[in-house]
Amino acid sequence: MATSKPFWQKLSYFKPRRCWKKFRDGKMYYLGAIGVNKSDRAAHDAALVQWREIERVLDAATAKDEVDERRDNAIAEHDTLHISAQLLRGVTPPGVRVVAEDGNPSRERQLLQAAISASGLDDIADFDLGNHPDISVTATIAKFLRDFRTDVGFQEKSLSRHDALRCHLMDFATHIGANTPVANIVAETLTTYRNRQAEQINAQHISHYTGRDRLAAVRQFIRWAWSQEIIDHLPRNIGDRRLGITPPNHKVQHFTIEQIRRMLDEAISRTKLYVSLALNCGMTQKDISDLRRNEVDLKAGTIRRKRSKTHKHKNVPEVTYFLWPSTRDLLKKEMARNGELALLNADGNPLVSETIRDDGKLRRCDTIRSAFGRLIRKVNGDEAKVAAEAGRPAKKIETFFKRLRATSANLLQQHPQHRAVAAYFLAHAPASVKDRHYTSGDDVALAKALRWLGEQVTPTSRRMER
Repeated sequence: MATSKPFWQKLSYFKPRRCWKKFRDGKMYYLGAIGVNKSDRAAHDAALVQWREIERVLDAATAKDEVDERRDNAIAEHDTLHISAQLLRGVTPPGVRVVAEDGNPSRERQLLQAAISASGLDDIADFDLGNHPDISVTATIAKFLRDFRTDVGFQEKSLSRHDALRCHLMDFATHIGANTPVANIVAETLTTYRNRQAEQINAQHISHYTGRDRLAAVRQFIRWAWSQEIIDHLPRNIGDRRLGITPPNHKVQHFTIEQIRRMLDEAISRTKLYVSLALNCGMTQKDISDLRRNEVDLKAGTIRRKRSKTHKHKNVPEVTYFLWPSTRDLLKKEMARNGELALLNADGNPLVSETIRDDGKLRRCDTIRSAFGRLIRKVNGDEAKVAAEAGRPAKKIETFFKRLRATSANLLQQHPQHRAVAAYFLAHAPASVKDRHYTSGDDVALAKALRWLGEQVTPTSRRMER
């Protein structure tokens, strides 16, 4: 029989991290310290305070979306306040003056607001474009994100990057106050925000990587605001290296041969194909989703393509991957019979897709990640039963699909003969002058290395035919 939560628990407890969480608008927020007990009311209340502040910023940003859109439609073509005033003069009702006689910018802005209000647009009066000292941080962030979205696609900026910037900048707005004028951002603002990140890292609320990325996002935002003439000056310490956060060195994690064989043994046909493509061709979820039918040659047993992440870069190699027999058979079975993409989900859509919802938040659909997560839960469940019977700790596998690519590259790197093709296997850009200008990737050597790799990681022939 399920037990009800104590009356004081307004947040949900996340057992894997032993912290509190809250779900809103398609995103999960992890709150408070890590490693606390579910019954620790003080830790819960501290996390709740953090959530209330985040909720306030999110509410403020959401409320401004419609206002900002109307603002853009009304005065998008006006680069400065003075031009806006001049253009509005012809539509201002009689008796409303637009341009101040003394030319005072503050007075001129007051008259412009009066003109907009008289025109029935009083709710956008506080969001004029131009260099105004009292435009809020939240309003400026919203414009920054809208400008960033226009660059998605043709300048290789991703929706994932857009969502990361949004989350980082909302944290910054929470720190300094959502309605704080953007012109109030000075050197001390960056210093105190950096110190706050250090405190959260020391308390294990966030990782070094999150702190580093937050500071980088804030610097990018401030430089953009200056380039758009929204602020007059950059903080003098914006380029100070001491404001940065350097993550500690960490050991790269890989799957073991035993773990890989257990995955392939337990996986259903479609999931086994995803795992095989990651191991055989060094693919990520995005690479598999973007794989085109004309890049696959089943007769020759090869795939020839550039990485999705760097396909527009001229110096990135187009690699030919020799397919293991099991990978080729699975691909032949699962590949789409028509259309541009080689693999689609059950609804006929791309395996990985990203869209920005009306509220500005990211909606990501990743069929591969979901399938791999189900596989790992099954493998871990079986391992837990075996470990319990043997009286030993269970050896759990972590759900990191990209680690498959890293595992194959590491195996090649550790081999004295095949280490020369490890970077080519990863489709990395040439690092030396010789590789950039005088030599090209060796597909023959890579094919030989992949044959050896397949012998190491694939299960027995009986399992491969399964």
